[in-house]
Amino acid sequence: MRIQLPALLLLLSIAALTGCGGSSSAPYVSDIQANQLAYAQTTQFSVMGDHLDTGINVTAKGCKSFTTPSAASSSGSTWNCVVDAVGTGAVSVQVSKATGEVLLSKSFDIPAPSTPVVLSIKADSLMYSKSAQFTMTGYSLDKDFNVSTKNCKGLALVSVGSSTSKSVTCNVGTVGTGAISFEAKMADGTVLKSASFDVPNPQVKMVTSLGTLTLELNPNGCANYIDEFSAIRERQVLRQHPHSQNCHQRHLCGPRGLAYTCTCCATRPKGCHCPRGG
Repeated sequence: MRIQLPALLLLLSIAALTGCGGSSSAPYVSDIQANQLAYAQTTQFSVMGDHLDTGINVTAKGCKSFTTPSAASSSGSTWNCVVDAVGTGAVSVQVSKATGEVLLSKSFDIPAPSTPVVLSIKADSLMYSKSAQFTMTGYSLDKDFNVSTKNCKGLALVSVGSSTSKSVTCNVGTVGTGAISFEAKMADGTVLKSASFDVPNPQVKMVTSLGTLTLELNPNGCANYIDEFSAIRERQVLRQHPHSQNCHQRHLCGPRGLAYTCTCCATRPKGCHCPRGG
């Protein structure tokens, strides 16, 4: 039996392809493309290749709510998500087999948004009548926007800042749950971010011959007295209120803004409040 040379070469080529997996149905990814890339906007990624309906895993970083609107075909699949990162290579998409073998990974650059974006507002230690610093983080914070506070006076911008971080300072003027409110907004009134912060009652310590006494002051009841009292030395306070060594912490105003309950009412200073039976 004779076999012509062209036919023999064809048979050898088919055998070689079979031995190398040429007839396998394993997925193959040739490219990953995106239709638009903008912060906080929905974008669609297209995965292209062959045998993509045989089981692939697609994951993304820097993009939330990652879902596919339809089943994949043999030659392609599409995925939607909302971009939530900014910068070089901020968003990455990876396609892998069910076994974990990576078929293709690709990164995409996301430009900074055209208007400021405030993601968080944090405050350092908040103390009554003291300066506090509030730090905003986000994107495009080097662009113009407004900041306002409630119950925090003397708002001032900290000179050091960047497109992703900006800080302001002010003097805390009250105490309580949610006492300080902070709001960042555009000139047209569009709110970028708002937050509220708790401020504890101020405390002072008095050292006596019988031990150390902690007083918790109530600025909301007698702010002027508290401000004055905070500046008085502990020894001066002790001389002005000799019976304070017999008093315990409370939240009502006594003389000169002091707040305490006396355990010995017979010797209490004028204005010291005692509960019944005290």
